[in-house]
Amino acid sequence: MKYISFSDIAVVAVHDAFIDLSNWYYLRDDPHYWWIMLDTHLYQVFTPEWANLSCQEHARLPCRMWQKLPESNAKLWTVVGEWSLATPKPCKNQAEFAKQQIGVYERGSGWFFWTFKHEQGWQEWSFLDSQRNGWINLNQDNAASC
Repeated sequence: MKYISFSDIAVVAVHDAFIDLSNWYYLRDDPHYWWIMLDTHLYQVFTPEWANLSCQEHARLPCRMWQKLPESNAKLWTVVGEWSLATPKPCKNQAEFAKQQIGVYERGSGWFFWTFKHEQGWQEWSFLDSQRNGWINLNQDNAASC
C-alpha cells in the first residue's frame, strides 16, 4: 500500500461561481475530494448593489461573511481568492476597510489580495501600494469589529 504524502498531491482550487458557500459542501462529503479548496471572490465594486453605500457601510460589509467563512471552512478548505480595497466611490477609510476584510477573511483558510503590484497605479488594487500607504498592516491586530 502506498501512502500519499503532501509532496505527492496538488490542491485544486474551485471557484464558487458566485454561488453561496453553503452549496459546495457535497465535494467534502466524498473522500475522493479532500484536496479540493473552495475559492471565493469578495469584491465591493462591480455591481449596482454597492454603488450607493457609504464608506462606513463598505467597511461593515465583510461582516456578512463572519459566520459563513468558518462554516464553509469546517467542511471544505475555503479561501478568499480575490479581494481589493476598491469601492465605486473613493473612500478615505481604506485602513479600516482593509482591517475589517483581513479580520473576517482570516476566519477561512486564508486570503489572496488581487495583485501584488498594479502596473497602472490603481492603489486600491495593489497590495504593495496598500501597504506603503498604511492601509494594509500585517504587523498589527487585524481583528474585525463585527
